Amino acid sequence: MVLTVCSNSFSDLPQFQTSCGSDDKWNYDVNAVSYADNSSHVVYSGGDDTLCLVWDLRLLDEDNPRPVAGFAGHGAGITYIDSKGDGRYLISNSKDQSIKLWDIRQPSDYGMLKHARDTVEETRWDYRFEAPPRDFGKQGKTEGDPSLMTYRGHQVLRSLLRCHFSPAHTTGQRYVYTGCSSGKLIVYDVLSGHIVSQLQGHTDAVRDVSWHPYEQVICSSSWDGTHAWWEYEPEMKEI
Repeated sequence: MVLTVCSNSFSDLPQFQTSCGSDDKWNYDVNAVSYADNSSHVVYSGGDDTLCLVWDLRLLDEDNPRPVAGFAGHGAGITYIDSKGDGRYLISNSKDQSIKLWDIRQPSDYGMLKHARDTVEETRWDYRFEAPPRDFGKQGKTEGDPSLMTYRGHQVLRSLLRCHFSPAHTTGQRYVYTGCSSGKLIVYDVLSGHIVSQLQGHTDAVRDVSWHPYEQVICSSSWDGTHAWWEYEPEMKEI
């Protein structure tokens, strides 16, 4: 059986039909999906409606699938989602030039979800060809945003850039790392939000990065047509 959970359309959110009617006309691309842990029951999704949604496959109605929770706080579409693997924490990369850390136990309320959907309709820009609006990141945390941390310092332009938690075995998942449209690889401290390393070597956007689960090596892929391997000795450098 193939179960389609539609898109990140706001009409799929709980309470939408009773609170706002069922004639929702907005549909958005879904750009990212991730299992919460190894149980294969809970799935996260994110898309251009700026929302991260939580789906419990045990509760889905095949005829009318609805998420069980959602997170609002980003100011533009979601490009990637990575789960910490513990069924509690996840991070999302966004076209608003930020990564956010979420706790599944602290979702957004319905009013915040609706406000986020209404706001995205007012923000019309194409991240593939245009610079982000100047006010991105300057307003601070939006009222009602339940995210635990916001990480800023990388650029998300032209492509759906990925972000990841660092490996548990070698780092205890104490870092969040991502590529950057400027050609850098950015590593953030999870708790402080500070950038702890900026690795420069590519000449174009770094779309994806992968930290070896047991060795201090990171692989990156770039629009410049190359892959790079970075080694910790004790400071990251290109090899």
